[in-house]
Amino acid sequence: MKKFTDVLSPLSWLYFIVPLFINLVLFFRPSLEEFVLVILVDTIALVPAAIIELKLFRKLYPESALYFPTVDEQKLKSLSDAEVAGLLKSLMAYPERRARHFAIASIIKVLPAGLIIIFKWEHEVSRLEQALKFLAIEAVAFAYLYGAMYIEIHDFVSRKIADFHKKFNWQSAFHSLPIAKPKSEFFAQENVSLFSVMLLSVALLWVVVSPSSVQNSTQLRLEVLSVGVVGLALSGRIYYLNRKYFVGGLQQLFQTFESLDFGKNDFVIPLHSSSLLARFESTFNALSNRLRAREIELTQWVRYEAEQSRFRALGEISGLIAHDLAGPLHVIQFCTSELTQTNQGGEQGRFLQQLSTNTDRALELVTSLRAYLKNPDSKLQEASLVEAHRYVLQLLNTQYRRHGFNERMTFDLDPKLNDVVLGISRIDLVHILDNLYKNSVQNILDNAIPHGEIRVKLHRNDRSKLILWIQDNGTGLTTERFEEMTAPVLVSKNTAAPRAGLGLRLTRRLIERNEGRLEVVASDAGRGTVFLLTIGLPKQKFMNETQVTGGSGD
Repeated sequence: MKKFTDVLSPLSWLYFIVPLFINLVLFFRPSLEEFVLVILVDTIALVPAAIIELKLFRKLYPESALYFPTVDEQKLKSLSDAEVAGLLKSLMAYPERRARHFAIASIIKVLPAGLIIIFKWEHEVSRLEQALKFLAIEAVAFAYLYGAMYIEIHDFVSRKIADFHKKFNWQSAFHSLPIAKPKSEFFAQENVSLFSVMLLSVALLWVVVSPSSVQNSTQLRLEVLSVGVVGLALSGRIYYLNRKYFVGGLQQLFQTFESLDFGKNDFVIPLHSSSLLARFESTFNALSNRLRAREIELTQWVRYEAEQSRFRALGEISGLIAHDLAGPLHVIQFCTSELTQTNQGGEQGRFLQQLSTNTDRALELVTSLRAYLKNPDSKLQEASLVEAHRYVLQLLNTQYRRHGFNERMTFDLDPKLNDVVLGISRIDLVHILDNLYKNSVQNILDNAIPHGEIRVKLHRNDRSKLILWIQDNGTGLTTERFEEMTAPVLVSKNTAAPRAGLGLRLTRRLIERNEGRLEVVASDAGRGTVFLLTIGLPKQKFMNETQVTGGSGD
């Protein structure tokens, strides 16, 4: 079978035609002219019957227009998931509809040939017995025809569903399609066909051995043998097709399971048109989804543990560095202090001032790290926001002076924040502001923005925590990219984004360790990056409602 208008494979047609003609010749012994007349009448009736049958089927089942008589791939390509689900329901109902419709049409089509056999062929029995013989022979043939069609159309439709899935990816529809609880309709159809073939073969045998039909012993043996062989052949063909369809479906399922690759998105197998196999495959797909989800969770957990191990190793290394750097930095600080006192003014003095400022900053970082390593749970600290802000600007000025920091960058601190004291150590607050500001400054300089601007505003105060709105006019940072850069595990195992932003990642960890939160807010095009920084207020020193009034960021 190659298209939806086909109903049987060539071999199955052969099983239908050859036994039918053998029985007609053996039971009626027509002359050559009589046999040719029947073939001619049946052939003439074939063309109009086929045209009428196709048109009538389309009229009875208009939802089949997408695939019957020809497939409209352009429309199939544009179907939504709901429309694909409707199409799948139609395809699953198609085998039973088509087999029933074609069998009835074939019975009607053969009536003119039957009338010739009954009324025109010469016979030695009554017309009633002639009619009974013809009906018995045709009933056996058409019982086989219906059963074989039903199975082979199911096989064809199942293969077409797999082809459509390969071309158009119907994965979502397979997952969402409700599969009715199978009622063994497939095996019921098979049993009806097999039972009908055998029962009608017995009926034909009874007609053969009836006293009025028996002519001689040789003829009787031939007719009995013909009925037995034809009945067994047709029943065996139906049984074979049924087992081939179901065993083939199970083999496909096992092969898919053996070659399952969770690293790809090809583990969803297409559904068969039979609800029994489709239910089995739907369950298999659901289990595969769960297995893949568990594997992803396990992979993410392993990555998370690896990342945590990396941060722990970084902490141990930092402790060693802090211990070993303290001595040299104290010597550098002493030397720069002495040089500054003896070389006041001029370019040399300005460089010494920068060296002194950054040496003090390095010592603060080392001292803070050593204090944290001794007492990591200490939270009895507080810091002035405006003082930390000014100190960070002084640091940035020494680092970006050659880029024209004072001329190219403008910082706007909300006056409402002048008297704010936060429940965080000064060194941690400086580290947080330094990294956030530096992230914005570097982005502005890298993208050659003529005039950089960073605004820090009060976003909201809920008495126990303060939320700051920090916005720049750089190129912007999306929430997705922020998560990729700062999450402890990769957001997607297939992401191609480089592992950048270690400073921002560590800053987020530092904020979270101080029971705060750092978020990126989606902003309009051209409005740069917007951070929401949440930091707690000192214990028992929540801000007075008259001191700061809540506001909202732009």
